[in-house]
Amino acid sequence: ANQLWRHVADDSLDNAPVLCLHAADAWCRFNFEGEDWREAADAYGRVQEASDRLARAQLPLWRYAWIDEIQGTSSIAGISCAKLGKLPEAMVALEGGRAKLVSGLMKRNFVEMRLLETSRPDLHRRYVELVMQMRHIAGSSRSNEATSGALGSVISGRNLAMELESTVQEIRDTPGLEDFQKTTDLDDLQAVLKSLPQESAFVYIVVTHKDSMALVVSGAAAESAWLPVTIDEVVSKLRPEGENGIPGY
Repeated sequence: ANQLWRHVADDSLDNAPVLCLHAADAWCRFNFEGEDWREAADAYGRVQEASDRLARAQLPLWRYAWIDEIQGTSSIAGISCAKLGKLPEAMVALEGGRAKLVSGLMKRNFVEMRLLETSRPDLHRRYVELVMQMRHIAGSSRSNEATSGALGSVISGRNLAMELESTVQEIRDTPGLEDFQKTTDLDDLQAVLKSLPQESAFVYIVVTHKDSMALVVSGAAAESAWLPVTIDEVVSKLRPEGENGIPGY
């Protein structure tokens, strides 16, 4: 199963990132259930790549339905990284999940696109055209599956992905847009931590149905503490007797 998911995720990243996202998400969750932490963490790397591609191709006011599909994956990735002793990587996974909340992502994209349109209309036009072409290719690749048109869609998708990456790099050379469509990485978080007072720290509480932890990260070190509670236990305590769910859960 892992080999199949890896193949699908790798093969579809450029021309069908939604398919890549679905495969990588299933790959990550399957291995989390089986407690193969290394495989789960590796799979989440593909989830990040695919979601970054989708975020880059989602213009403001476009429907961000794909975000709902990966809510919770960053938490199990954080747990998996912590199980491997990779605490900084666990923080990156958790921050990555927070950064992809719909409200924040749409607000950020709207501000960036407005600034790009006013400061570099030529790059704005090129960027929008490339994104629309990639959406068209993604739609074509789904309808051309198992046909002679599939190979052409794959090649076109990869070429467009390379051109889009080049355009994004050019956009980042524009004053005020240095972080255009940039996601948080380990270097970013370490820079933030170093700028904080010595006694300051980030504390993350992660609760899943399998394991839960508190992750404390400061400029000096990172530590994790495993918590004797699961999401099912939290839900059962918060849910009034006789009710089937919790608003917002």
